[in-house]
Amino acid sequence: MSEGLLHRVWQLKKMTSTWLIIVLAMALITLFNQPAMAQPARWDLKVLFLPLGPPQTDARGAGPTWLASYGDTYFPGEMANLTFQLVNVDCSQRIYTPFVKEFRRAWESDVSPVFERARILKEAGFIENYSVQDTNIEIYGDRKIADWRLEINGYCSGRAIYVESATVWFAWKGIGRAVESTARIERSLEALKPLDYILKNDINSSITIFTTKLMIPPSVDPSQLDTQPTVTIRMRYPSGFSYEYDYSPLGGPEGLEIWGLRGAAYGQFRLSPYRTFSLYIRDYEGVIALPGAEVVISAYVYPFKMSLSADGEGAVEVRRLPDAYVYEVRVNYTVPLLGQELTVLIGSYDAYRLALAGELRTELYTLRISPVDRSGHAIEGALVRIMPAALGLGVPEFAVENATRGGYAAFYLVPTGNYTFMVEWRGVTVFRGYRYVGTHPTYGFASPSFSISTGVDNLVLMALDKAGNSVGAVFTIKGPSAETSFYQIEAADGVLRLPQMPIADYTVSAANYSKIFNVRVEVTATVRPGGEVRLSLPIYGVVLRALSMDGKPLSGTLVKLHSISATTDTSGRALFAGVPTGTYQVEVVFENITVHRGLVEVRDNVFEDLECSVYDAHVRFLSADGDPVIVHWSLSSPGRLLEGLGAEIMLELLPEQEYRLTAKLVQDGREGLILDKNVLAFQLRDAVFTLPLGKLALRVLWDDGTPFEGHVSALGDSRRVVGGVVELGTLPFGTYNVSVI
Repeated sequence: MSEGLLHRVWQLKKMTSTWLIIVLAMALITLFNQPAMAQPARWDLKVLFLPLGPPQTDARGAGPTWLASYGDTYFPGEMANLTFQLVNVDCSQRIYTPFVKEFRRAWESDVSPVFERARILKEAGFIENYSVQDTNIEIYGDRKIADWRLEINGYCSGRAIYVESATVWFAWKGIGRAVESTARIERSLEALKPLDYILKNDINSSITIFTTKLMIPPSVDPSQLDTQPTVTIRMRYPSGFSYEYDYSPLGGPEGLEIWGLRGAAYGQFRLSPYRTFSLYIRDYEGVIALPGAEVVISAYVYPFKMSLSADGEGAVEVRRLPDAYVYEVRVNYTVPLLGQELTVLIGSYDAYRLALAGELRTELYTLRISPVDRSGHAIEGALVRIMPAALGLGVPEFAVENATRGGYAAFYLVPTGNYTFMVEWRGVTVFRGYRYVGTHPTYGFASPSFSISTGVDNLVLMALDKAGNSVGAVFTIKGPSAETSFYQIEAADGVLRLPQMPIADYTVSAANYSKIFNVRVEVTATVRPGGEVRLSLPIYGVVLRALSMDGKPLSGTLVKLHSISATTDTSGRALFAGVPTGTYQVEVVFENITVHRGLVEVRDNVFEDLECSVYDAHVRFLSADGDPVIVHWSLSSPGRLLEGLGAEIMLELLPEQEYRLTAKLVQDGREGLILDKNVLAFQLRDAVFTLPLGKLALRVLWDDGTPFEGHVSALGDSRRVVGGVVELGTLPFGTYNVSVI
């Protein structure tokens, strides 16, 4: 596509988007500028209920009738065909121009129905007044012929209404519009025309009849059987907008002579007190259906009884059960656990309560048995057995078993009664007891889901030396069953954890073999699960503490025992676990220097301090006069150099070796070496080095012994002689030139 064409396409898209935004904006402005419209008044419609359905076409001229009562037609729980008639009786305006109708030479019997319909409409308010005049009267026996003049004033003139649909529902308690049925009408109804009715007895253009199917809920409250339907009619008003209004059917025969149809029967809705409903027969939890169950319903007083068999989904269909009685309901079922039929429910109900429930939950329970160990943890895979021997049902003793999955073992459709429960784990019975399932006559109801605390606990074996230190071991366990016996299990850390073991006597052995010492030791004991079992082997713990010659712990120091090594902790201790009896060479290495060699004898647990050739250094530098001398000192050894400035040295933890110690005197910005000596670490403990220097003092006299007064010059410095005495300071030993001035 060329660049120019692409540009034009882009411009077109941009213009399209701009116009779309403008159109949307104008639509919103128009919407928000519309005035608020209130819902108009409800349309004047008459709604009638036809209990027997649409008018009979073969009624042969029979007029409409109002049924004060009728036979059983509508039943809770059954489908109902509901027929209604709608009449548009709108009278939005009246015509006051007199309407005149003349009848020439008409028999009175022919025109009297017309006059009667005028009277009816006046009484009903559709016309305000009318008058009848007869002239040129002739009498023939009991018959009259004349010219008749009928004048009608103030008659209604209404509007047509388009009916879209009608929704039928009942205000039954707890049901309401949850159950409803809608019929599509889609018809325009002219308003009732008084002149057509009076003159032609015709209102067909103003009425419509519809029938809709509604499934009556089986659980309608008995006090609401006479609740009348509500008809919600959706109409399109002359304005073009559609609205919905609720209507109730007429409650009496008033107006039937106007809008009643030939052959039609009108009346009020009534439900008959006989219920049809489905009952689902299930277990106690309402989960498992009981196909083939027999349901027997018997009235307590009236000789009424029905027996029903549940279908494949566990349901029975109860048809038209009278509301008037209270019934005993029994459910009989062949229980798979026993292989024989039992009565699994006896209850007292009325028809309404049965229909409302929709199900019968029997006394067949799902047992969920959760075996747990002594710590409350579920035992997955345990075998649970139940034995219904205590039911007293005449069946031979047998057991039903199931393994736990997801923490419990499930047994389905278990009837009420006493049961023996057993739990087997790892081939050992760890529980045996009794429990009543269902509602006990004395103790009440016990939950069918429960836990069983079994004789199961953790077996924790710890191989230790005589000092309580864990040592690696190989364990052998002989339990009460093959599933509880284990052989040659290695535990490098000396701890073997066997979870969830049946509580019983176990013979266990722990063996420790040391390749280093070439010694094998073993211990055997009888133990039971629960808590930690400590197995003490005939080997020992050796704790060696490395200390300097000043009693300070040597942390991070390598200690060798036999051919194994350990590093000391902050307290100078090195631990050796699992050492057999014997005498062993010990060596301590501090800063890569062997500071201790010796022997350790092991006959029991050992705790021994090792004095190591490591010293604290405290060195003082003095002049020949005993005064402290500040020097620049250094202390060096292979791979190590320490230095400083001062009259003393204080150092900690110097391993025994030869060091070179030097001291330099700093005077007039110059350093002079005054000490250079090789020493051992132990020689630096509280050591004093007297340096070759001292105070230089001169006494200057005249030949006659008189003290000289003047100056002395030495080392480029001039000092005043007072009383024949002058001090030149502390100087290294040597020969100096002195001038007396």
